[in-house]
Amino acid sequence: MLVSPDGNAFEIRGNRLQLKAAAPSLTLPAPRKGRRLGQDLYRKIPQVAGAVGLFADLENIADLAMLATLIRHDKLDEHAGWI
Repeated sequence: MLVSPDGNAFEIRGNRLQLKAAAPSLTLPAPRKGRRLGQDLYRKIPQVAGAVGLFADLENIADLAMLATLIRHDKLDEHAGWI
């Protein structure tokens, strides 16, 4: 994420979704094939989001969650005079 020097502009860059693989028991590391599948999908999320609407929706939800966190943590609502 980039922030302007005056703190009035933000830019979200890169993937907003991350896929982690685990073994079925969740207590063991993921098998090598599962880790590779997760890594391959992570690298292709922008293309997948362009083709599968559900992934695009998930990216939008991640963006909204980031915005809500910024508003709360940096008190952007007060800074903008919304309150």
